[in-house]
Amino acid sequence: MEETNINNSFFKIYNEKCEDTMKNNILPKSIDLIFTSPPYNMTKRKGGYADSGRYDEFQDWKEQEEYIEWTNSIFNNFDEVLKENKLVIYNFSYSIENPSLPYKIVSSIENNTNFTLVDTIIWKKKCGLPFPANKYRLSRNWEYIWIFCR
Repeated sequence: MEETNINNSFFKIYNEKCEDTMKNNILPKSIDLIFTSPPYNMTKRKGGYADSGRYDEFQDWKEQEEYIEWTNSIFNNFDEVLKENKLVIYNFSYSIENPSLPYKIVSSIENNTNFTLVDTIIWKKKCGLPFPANKYRLSRNWEYIWIFCR
């Protein structure tokens, strides 16, 4: 945790596993804003992030329904710690194997949590990452940033 004072405003920035932080360190209804970029669950193919050891604890190869349920669980935890009428800024992209996953996740969040999508921002990146799995696929130079409110 890092404590910062900017323009006489006090911030606490947590850079750790969110499930643990929310359960152990955060008071109910005490957070003004959540900005998160979860693992994208992109590793169904050999040579992907799972083989490279990108994440220490997260298994980046869940089945689609398991991943969506995990996301809903995270948002339900957000609901416990976020103040009323505050935002979750959720940066999420997709793998080339499943380009419909972000839409399924947004729909599931709206149907299974207390959050509603209120806006979508497109983050234009300097280069298209992740790189496509083969040279005949296009590379994206943007990602979604979904804005949710309760």
